[in-house]
Amino acid sequence: MRFASLHNILPSEKESCSLDNLNKIQDKVTINDFLLIKSLASGAYGKVILAKKKNTKDVFAIKVLEIAKMKAKNCAETIMNERDILNGLDTEFIARGVYTFTSQKYLYMVMEYMKGGDLANLLEESGYFEEPVAKYYAA
Repeated sequence: MRFASLHNILPSEKESCSLDNLNKIQDKVTINDFLLIKSLASGAYGKVILAKKKNTKDVFAIKVLEIAKMKAKNCAETIMNERDILNGLDTEFIARGVYTFTSQKYLYMVMEYMKGGDLANLLEESGYFEEPVAKYYAA
């Protein structure tokens, strides 16, 4: 599904922004549908894991967030906005969201896997970008 603007993909004022609503997202996909390969990164709320979907062999990056930590920091609306934006994107520069589902303890956001990591890691590894490379990413 494509969206014309950010306004169209953010939750409306009438939409409830609770983590409980995330259970209603996508088909009945669970973490058991994936073969977890290795950890790619970790952050304040959880980690990102490289995984392969068992029935298709497609490779994904799965962001695994601890629900208790998100509730403690009162960030449900922020997480839902991130999910809506990622699931609504169609660009080669940002990983698209594919599935969102929960277990009792975790929220899982399955995204396209983009080999090479994120822009911050690329910049950290290179130290700086030459002007043509910087123009490419800025565009």
